[in-house]
Amino acid sequence: MTSTSSIHDHVLGWSQTWHGKTLMLRFRPRSQFLNRIFFTLVIGAGLIGWLYASANWQPDPSEIDLESILGGEDWIDIIAGMIENAIQTFQAITG
Repeated sequence: MTSTSSIHDHVLGWSQTWHGKTLMLRFRPRSQFLNRIFFTLVIGAGLIGWLYASANWQPDPSEIDLESILGGEDWIDIIAGMIENAIQTFQAITG
């Protein structure tokens, strides 16, 4: 094995199979230090995204008009009807 292929084996995780005709990528475990860096970056990016979203996308509850959505009906009746339809559909599928 040459020095270049050993570098590829170590860094990229390439392995040769049956007489070197097929190359496959092996997922080798990396060092704990790199795992910690990537984990920290992912958590940091998530926190930055959460802060950005919470600062810029705050819905105004007063602008939501439930009366136009519900059409003058009671919301409990609408939810009860949806649950009843779901139960009937489940009974029709399993019966």
